[in-house]
Amino acid sequence: MTWFSNLKLAMKLIISFSFIACISALIGYFGIVNVKVIDERDTFMYGNCVISLQIIANIEADFEKSGGEAKDIAFNPDLAKKEKSLGRMKETMVAIENNLSKYEKTITSDEDRRRFNEVKKQDETLHKIETSFIQEAESKNYAACAEIFSNQIDPIRQGYRKAVQELADFNVNNAKSVSDENTRIADNATMWMIILSVFSVIAALAFGYFIARMISKPVILISERVKQLKGLCVTNLGSGLEALSHGDTTYDVVTGTPFLEITTQDEIGDLARDVDGIITQTRASVSAFEKSRQTVNELISEAGILTQAAL
Repeated sequence: MTWFSNLKLAMKLIISFSFIACISALIGYFGIVNVKVIDERDTFMYGNCVISLQIIANIEADFEKSGGEAKDIAFNPDLAKKEKSLGRMKETMVAIENNLSKYEKTITSDEDRRRFNEVKKQDETLHKIETSFIQEAESKNYAACAEIFSNQIDPIRQGYRKAVQELADFNVNNAKSVSDENTRIADNATMWMIILSVFSVIAALAFGYFIARMISKPVILISERVKQLKGLCVTNLGSGLEALSHGDTTYDVVTGTPFLEITTQDEIGDLARDVDGIITQTRASVSAFEKSRQTVNELISEAGILTQAAL
């Protein structure tokens, strides 16, 4: 991490916050993608399952209605009701064909197609018989209608009803499968968003601690070193100069403030090098003081020798 340590403080903070922002953006992107997938599957379920089930329900209703009208035509003694039932039966037959055409447009799988073809096959068989039934009814041959209903229409309706029910069950199971998959996707997205959120919080705390340590540790060291420089070197140098000004040349200036040796290229490194420069200058001042003190001692010693010689 030397490269990171050498960055300026502003750049360190920018990189740290950018990293957290990227994690947050990743969480948002992951959530948006999964929401879109769920939305698409919900649309699919509505367009190809819900609507399909609605169409099947209409087919079933028209199918049962058509059977009831055919039964009335065959066995109801009221001729007026027979005529009305005949009109309604024709309408339901047309409605069933229309709904089968609508359903065919919603088919999305081979299995769906296979089950629909079975219903279509049953419908075509029933439609031919019902057409013959209607022709007899229009000819007022109700005895033939009763025979066709009992021997042909009623038996084929059992297979038709079963095929429609199987198609409905397939669509219910398909809708449930899509719904379960949507739930799985939503749960998975929730889990990953929680994981990424927790990771984001941990990363933010870790980066915060790392940056705080990176800044505070050298700052504390610089502060302690400046206090040591002031309390030891500068104070002793001042005391030595004061003693020398009063003629005391025996005062030894004690120094010992070590260099910081912080090599980072950021603002803290610049400050540390400035402090090291002050330490160097202070040491030079102490050295100059020691030379001055030594010179004064030599002059005093020479003066004493000259004085004794004069006596």
